[in-house]
Amino acid sequence: MKDQKWKVAIISSEDSNAFVLPTGHVYVHEGLLNMVANDDQLAVILAHELAHVVLGHSAEKVSYAQITDIFVIIAMAAIWTFLPFDGIALVTQAFYEKVVQILLDLPYSRKLETEADIVGIKLAAKACYDIREGSNFWKQMEINDKLNQVTSPQWLSTHPLHLQRGQLIDHLVPKAIAVRDQCGCPPLSSVDPREKFKKFEEAMENIIRSQQAGQNLKQINVLM
Repeated sequence: MKDQKWKVAIISSEDSNAFVLPTGHVYVHEGLLNMVANDDQLAVILAHELAHVVLGHSAEKVSYAQITDIFVIIAMAAIWTFLPFDGIALVTQAFYEKVVQILLDLPYSRKLETEADIVGIKLAAKACYDIREGSNFWKQMEINDKLNQVTSPQWLSTHPLHLQRGQLIDHLVPKAIAVRDQCGCPPLSSVDPREKFKKFEEAMENIIRSQQAGQNLKQINVLM
């Protein structure tokens, strides 16, 4: 990867998203940039995207798709051969494709994202960033989803839950700090930014509970 060239571009969009191409081109939406509180958080996000290229995830996805496509084609051929009516076959095919997506494709996607999180944290640590801020970022994203009432079960998501990603970083912090030390990075602040964030997190949780209580009260009033 020494010869890999990286380019970062900003997309004018309110989406909270970022992605990378196998060529090393990283694209970050403005909406995501507005969510980061500091350079350390941004570094963790960018390192995650770089990790996808370092790990060769694009090629891995192609290989995985080729394998699953073989089984899908066989299953589709069987469905259309043995089911007597086109309507029944069509519904069965749609159901089968959804099952494959939920049981195989989405878990595989989440696995790759977790791998990129782990390697990304190591990359950010080697670059001497404070990876503890990565935990704060994902917990902030979790709070924003709750405030905006964005709910999606993990089994329907291509990525792990925000809270889980924050917890993973917390688990990796000791190893990441050791990596920083090995690379001769300056010592981190003795004040852990995660401790500061806890107070903010508690305050936001109180606001969220108040919102939920208010909505429940409105529903009761409507029923009465």
